[in-house]
Order: sequence, then C-alpha cells, then structure tokens
Amino acid sequence: DSSWYENDGVVNTVSMYGPSTGINGPDPTVEYDKNELLMPGQWHWIKINNMDHWSMIGHFKSKGKSTRSRNHIIDHVKILKTLP
Repeated sequence: DSSWYENDGVVNTVSMYGPSTGINGPDPTVEYDKNELLMPGQWHWIKINNMDHWSMIGHFKSKGKSTRSRNHIIDHVKILKTLP
C-alpha cells in the first residue's frame, strides 16, 4: 500500500519500525523507553530525529550530524551490552 512509498533516501520508513508480516502476523513493536525492561521477542525501535540512513552511514553529513550519529551508535552499543 502507499505507506511503503515514503523513504529517507535509502530505506522505506514503514519498515524501520520492525517486521509487519510473518507466519504469525506482525511482530510486537514498541518505541524504546530506557525506563522499561527490554522484552525478548518484541521489537524496540528508536526514533532518530533529523537524521536519515545516509547520515548514519557517513554520507552527506555535517560535523554536527557526524557527532550525533557517532553518539547514537555508542548509545546503542551500550544498550546492547546490557542484554543477557
């Protein structure tokens, strides 16, 4: 449907939130909240404001976006390190 048309130049935005199809239908998807426990089997997505995939992979970005993307990646690694 038309919700798949919007993209950030690299990835369609509707797929960034997690899988929407599968054998058992859509997977559970919630916005990440640092104050909530991460639940196995549930997708936790993080909104990155004023950034797109081009910026995150190192293209077309200013020094400010470079710092923000680096900090976002470091913060994400810290989250992953807390997982059992």
